[in-house]
Formats: sequence, structure tokens, C-alpha cells
Amino acid sequence: MTASRCARPAGSSCTGPEAMRFARPLRLAWLCAGLLLTALPAVAQTAVTLRPDQMRAAVGLALEQRDDATALRLAEALLQRDPQDVFALIAKSRAARNLGQYDTARAAGRAAWQLAETENDRYFAALSVAQALSSAGARTRAQLWLRRAAQVAPSDTARALAVRDFRYVRGRNPWSTQLSFGITPSSNVNNGSKSDTIDIGGLSFILSGDARALSGIEYRFGLQSEYRRRVQERTWLFVSGALDTKSYSLSSEARAQAPDLDSGDLAYQEAQLTFGGTTFVSRATGPTTLSTTFGKAWSGGAHLADYLRLQAQQGVRLGQTGRLRFSLSAEEQWRKDYSINDSTTWTAEAAWSRRLPGGGGLQLGLGLRDAQSDGPAIAHDARIATVTYNHGKPVVGAWLGVSLSYEARQYDQPLYGTSARADDKTTLRLTAFFAERDYYGFAPEIALKASRNLSNVSLYENEEYGISIGVRSAF
Repeated sequence: MTASRCARPAGSSCTGPEAMRFARPLRLAWLCAGLLLTALPAVAQTAVTLRPDQMRAAVGLALEQRDDATALRLAEALLQRDPQDVFALIAKSRAARNLGQYDTARAAGRAAWQLAETENDRYFAALSVAQALSSAGARTRAQLWLRRAAQVAPSDTARALAVRDFRYVRGRNPWSTQLSFGITPSSNVNNGSKSDTIDIGGLSFILSGDARALSGIEYRFGLQSEYRRRVQERTWLFVSGALDTKSYSLSSEARAQAPDLDSGDLAYQEAQLTFGGTTFVSRATGPTTLSTTFGKAWSGGAHLADYLRLQAQQGVRLGQTGRLRFSLSAEEQWRKDYSINDSTTWTAEAAWSRRLPGGGGLQLGLGLRDAQSDGPAIAHDARIATVTYNHGKPVVGAWLGVSLSYEARQYDQPLYGTSARADDKTTLRLTAFFAERDYYGFAPEIALKASRNLSNVSLYENEEYGISIGVRSAF
């Protein structure tokens, strides 16, 4: 973040980061005139007595002229008179930061934040703390303070400046952390069958209650944190960790249908650690990324599987608005429940995306998967197709998106009966993101989901309808 220098008369607000533009030439001319009128007697005497308002003007002018040492002395003099002078605390924070005294700058900015009574003062106090933290290398905490600044910004222009600085700091922060959470009422939380019976060898058997679709609510939480370091001009190395959890509560109808099933039996957790690197072979090509992921999964509180995944990705630029991405991965999975379900899975994907006129986006994707296993419920081949469209302008305050995916699976071995299982799954998802309804930069997102799986084995025929309520960053 670049230095911010400004001047203001008593009672007004100081400017924010990167030469905030609220102090304009007319104000500066007024300050210069006031300071000159005050300083004229200095020709005939050795000391000058300044009133508090004149000292504030002098602090602002010193910051404007990049005389940070003088600005710091004057701000401290104001604080000796009134330790709760918010203007002086903000000025001290900015001057100390410009002088490399980051601890002093941070402490003064925090004190200003605690004492501030107006949106203007809270805004500039938050910016001053963010500048001090960013300059000291604590960019993650600086991003939190910039979210505070955006939340209390006194105008749309001030908010835009805070958001701009947030993106500036985020782009230079080697650490990136993403949180996700949501609540999803669903008609089928257990991926159960929509059928009450299953036919095996011409005989019909009644499915147990927990094998059929159960309605309820899914609660999900995700955390991902990544550290990225540049090692050459066009090469970065990274390490990341991720945690995903899902828990459920069953509806009264579901509890009556499956009285012996505890909702904890459906809980799922997954943790993974990834190492990798990204490079640009040339300025004309897209990024090349190689990564290795180690992961563990738990289901119903029991250790379900360990896995190792190797992945290679290549991006290709298509002019100013188009992109291609190719991906190839190999995953080895070791099951802890039944070793017969150990598997080796190869996946190849290609995606084309384009930024459309008006700001929208379109993406098309194709994929192939080959899962090799001795387990008849695991070994299969799959063909995948997806299309995603994001509208470029808000509609009634919501940014809309729609995606449609299709997956055809052909299993290698018969499981029930003499014919191998074949599935066709279609999923439609509609999203509405209310970016203008944010709180500290986080805004609600609502998604509607409908999916249907058709299978030649009735046990695996299912449908799911749900509405998801989540939160994600607006900038």
C-alpha cells in the first residue's frame, strides 16, 4: 500500500491510503495561507505559539509535503494536550508508518478506532491500521482492517478506495485463506433411492428405511489456506491445506422412516494437504501447474479412506477474453472400511471459458474418468459435460448464474443381477449472489439445486431438490 498524505482543517476527516483524494487544491491553499500568516512573526522571534486548529493545519501540511518527522512531533504535541484527539492519533499513525515505525503507527490507529465516534473517523482509523500492518508485512490482518474500512465507509467513493486497497494487499499477500459455510435443506441428504423396492434376479425386495431418500438439512463448513512464494520471475511454489465438513439433521418424517439411523452416521469430513508449483513457460502461454495432494476422509465418525492425487494443469490464452484449461489427474485411494474398494482413478478434463460483452461469462467443460477397482460398486468409466453461464449485470440486486451438468457412468461389473450398472445423472443449479447486501465484505448467496440419477438398478435411482443458503466474499 502506498503512503497516504493529506491535510484537513479542524473537525474534518483526514484522507485514506494511496494519496486519498478528499483534500483538494482549494483546501491546501487555505492551509498554506493560514500557516504563512501564522509563521510571519517568526522572523522577529525565536518561538511560535500555535492554536490547536493551527497545529492541525500544520500537521496536515507537513504530511502533504512529506515532512513526516514534523507531522509526528506536531501530532504528539496535540496528544499531550488531549490524549483522545482522534485527528491527532490518525495523523500520528500515518506519520509513524511513513517513518517505518510500524508498531507505533498500529497502536495509534487502533486507539483512534476505539475513540472514533463518526463514520469518517472510524474509516480513516481503520485505513491507518491497515497501512501500518501491510507495511510491516502483516497483510492478512491488513485485509481484515480494510474490510472494516469498507464497512464504515462514509461514501461510495471511500468504499471503492478501501476495496481497491484490499485487492492490492491481497494480490501481494503470500497467504490466502477462504472460508465457506452454508445451510441446505434437501429432499435427499443420504443419497438414498427414490424406489421402495429393488429387483434382484427377478425377485422384488423391500428396501430398508435408511436405504431410501431421507429429507433433512445439510450444514457444511470449509476452510482452505494457501501459502505461495515466488522463486523465479514466472514461477511460484505453493503449499495449501483444506478442511471440509458436512453434518446433517433429519426431518421428523425421515426419523420415522429410519428410526435406527443417527444423523451422525451421515456426517462426513475430509482433510487434505497439497504441494505444488505454477510457472509460465512464456509470456504468451497460460499457467502450467503441477501438484501433489495427500488426503484423509471420515464418514460417520470412522476413518473411511486415505488418498494420494497427482495433477497437471495447463492454461491457454485465447485472445483477450478467452481461455482454455486442460487437466490430467491420477488418484490412488486406500479404503479403510473394505479393502476391495481400493481404487485407482484417472481423470482428464478440458474447459473453455470466455468473458462476454457486458461483463458476463460462459464456460463449457468436458471430462473423462476411469476408476479401476476390484469393488463392483466402484469400478466404472464416466463421461462428463458441463455448461455454466454468469450474467454480467445484477437483476433486482442479484448476480445470477446457472449451470447444467451431465454425467454418464458405465460400471465394469454386475452388482445386483446379471447386467452391469449404468447411470445417467443430470444436475441443474441456479445461484443468486447479493453482493450489495454485504456485511464486512461478505454477502449472502442462495442456490437452487435439482438433480436426478437414472439407473438400470433401481436401488441407485434417486432425485434431490434443495435450496442452499451460504456466504462468500463480495470483493
